[in-house]
Amino acid sequence: MNRLNTPGLPASKPGLLVGSIVLSLWVGMLLGCATQQQVRDIVAESNAALLSATILGVAGGDAALPPYPGTGIDPAKSGYEPWLASSEKIDAFIETYPDQKAAASALRVRQGILLLSYKQYNLAQAAFDMVERQYLTTARDKALYRLHPHLIWWFRLDKTSSMSIAQFGEADKALEALKIEIITLDESPGVRDYLAEMRVWIALSAALQMTNKAKAKTYFEDGLNQYAKILTDKDLEALKKGSEPSEWDVSMEVVRRRVRSHAVIKYAKKVMEEQELVPDFEYPAFSELVRGAL
Repeated sequence: MNRLNTPGLPASKPGLLVGSIVLSLWVGMLLGCATQQQVRDIVAESNAALLSATILGVAGGDAALPPYPGTGIDPAKSGYEPWLASSEKIDAFIETYPDQKAAASALRVRQGILLLSYKQYNLAQAAFDMVERQYLTTARDKALYRLHPHLIWWFRLDKTSSMSIAQFGEADKALEALKIEIITLDESPGVRDYLAEMRVWIALSAALQMTNKAKAKTYFEDGLNQYAKILTDKDLEALKKGSEPSEWDVSMEVVRRRVRSHAVIKYAKKVMEEQELVPDFEYPAFSELVRGAL
């Protein structure tokens, strides 16, 4: 049996606020109507669990340094573990339909992300280990699978401590891998934005902690210039105007991207000032936002 749920594992204290990766799941035509509905139900429940991770502040995907203020809710004490039920349903589906390789592999990727969001690092690694990558069909799932060693490293990293030389090396690897994968995800903009945001936080973290000013500047410029690529002219215009989400006639995906960019911009200004950097920005409109951030 390939069950991953392990009741009784200690949950971590609230960590960094992570963007809700409400991932859609491709359901192959080989699945019958009943099994398609089961997969949809599993996806809906895991979406809710991922959203709960965001609301409770228990996930670790961002690199905010210091972390965003949490909600003060500790899952270890409250007994609130929505990841467990979702993980169990994924296990049960795969055991019931062992011939549905494509659905199983896609669900394992989702399970890995879900478990990471609740700091169940070893279980997340086990989920990714059970992915049969030859059955992954979407660019999104392939990218997340290829990136999973870097995702696990970043989620596990103690962001309250200084990076070691080895961690700077891991950061370099993650930045390069994320850069390669992000450009493949235009058809999955929500995941693309999430990974782009993760990448810029890694770069800002490295820039803030790097004692060599030239290298700090390189991290900073690379992180911000790559991140700016996901922001459209309309995004930049709305951010520059300082308008409220209620004024935007856009999708929730776009709202999320704009709202979450505020934290990136504000933190970038902090890093720039503390490290006394004079960066070269590729995008003047984005440069104005960073330089003018409160």
